Amino acid sequence: MKFPRTIGFRIALGFGLLIIAIILNAILSYRVVARIQTTQQELTDILDPSIRGLIEIRNAVNQSGDLARSWEHSGRDTESPVLNELRHLLQTSLPASHQQILQLSDGWRQHDSETYNELYTYINDTLYPEISRFTTGLYPAGHTDTLSTADRMAELLSSYEYTDSELKNLIRRFERLSAQVKERTEGIYRTTRNNFLITGVIIALAALIIAALMYYSLVNPVKQYRNAITSMGKGIIPEVKFREGSDEMGQIGAALNSMIQGLRDLYVFSEEIGKGHFKSEFTPLSDRDVLGNSLIRLREDLQNAAIEEEKRKQEDKRRNWSNHGIARFSEILREYSGDLQSLANKLISELVEYLGARVGGLFLIRWNGPEPGVIELIASYAYDRTKHLKKSILPGEGLVGRCVQEGGTIFLTDIPEDYIRIKSGLGEDQPKSLLIVPIRLNELIIGVIEIASLEIFQDFQIEFIERIGTSIASSLSGEHAGTSK
Repeated sequence: MKFPRTIGFRIALGFGLLIIAIILNAILSYRVVARIQTTQQELTDILDPSIRGLIEIRNAVNQSGDLARSWEHSGRDTESPVLNELRHLLQTSLPASHQQILQLSDGWRQHDSETYNELYTYINDTLYPEISRFTTGLYPAGHTDTLSTADRMAELLSSYEYTDSELKNLIRRFERLSAQVKERTEGIYRTTRNNFLITGVIIALAALIIAALMYYSLVNPVKQYRNAITSMGKGIIPEVKFREGSDEMGQIGAALNSMIQGLRDLYVFSEEIGKGHFKSEFTPLSDRDVLGNSLIRLREDLQNAAIEEEKRKQEDKRRNWSNHGIARFSEILREYSGDLQSLANKLISELVEYLGARVGGLFLIRWNGPEPGVIELIASYAYDRTKHLKKSILPGEGLVGRCVQEGGTIFLTDIPEDYIRIKSGLGEDQPKSLLIVPIRLNELIIGVIEIASLEIFQDFQIEFIERIGTSIASSLSGEHAGTSK
């Protein structure tokens, strides 16, 4: 059978054991008191009254003997008050004492009762008749009195001595019994005192053990819980790990351990958030974990803010990059104005390097009247000229011709294998992106910029090239006018 290990069960068990011990002690005390009462009752109700009654009978017998001798010495006067007193003693006092003894003899031992009955029978059947004959001189018919008065007195005294001896022996026996009962009572008192002392010590030790167990089970854990909660109230995370178990204190310990671990997790999570590590994992204690869920929302808000901040920084970086590029190429356009070839070479080389690309080319359209003519490569950067398609392209021919014909930017990441290769220290590589942008002047396309890279061009880079295309077209407009005449 498995017993519950709850605090209530332990308290009930402890106090139950104490109650059982107290009940056992009470039962033992009751039995002891009952024994004492029995012995005391035997002593007070039987032995002591019996001794007093036997003493009264003995005194009455002895007094009757004394009265008989006094009557003898007084001259045997039949009118003597001594004789009347003797008769009253024998006829009234002795029978009254005998009746008291008879009432007490029911509680005597059988041997003592038989001894007394034999003795009183002797008194009644022998001593009384002898006293009566001595005082009256009357004898049964046919009896011949051959004894003198002195002999009869001696015979009577002999009967008195026998009766007194038997009564004294019986009284001594009852006195021994009384002494034994008193000694037994004293022994019971001593035993009871020792038992009470031992029982009291046992109950006290049991109480101390139960108190110690209660302190260990209740008071000590409660103090630890109080200290831990006080520390947490001050913002300090305790380092102690509490005992866990199936009882109430063990359950409280488990709850506190979970709470402390949750606070540690919250602390670590908040530290990670503070360091900007928004990918750190955290699991709330429950769906109602207000603080944990609040920190998760804070992480999401901070993460979104960081993303927005990063976007803003990227936008600023791209904007600065674009502005710097525009200023840089505006300076190039001013510096190399009037020298078309030098301007074209500088523009394409700087543009490829500024974009981080690998190869590039600048094409101009030779106009034949109102229609575009041949598209010529006037400047290039890092092209493998032996493998380049053509230096002169017709409108609609290839990607460059299609760009002129369609008038829009072409951006490719899936480039034909035989279109262009990029040389590097490891050999030749296929470019990952190709950008072909028309350069316009008042909606008129005057040329094309073609750039290939081992990286994917970003939207802001494409927008940048389209923006500076207008400035390049304006600088190259003189060449466009010269060719169109």
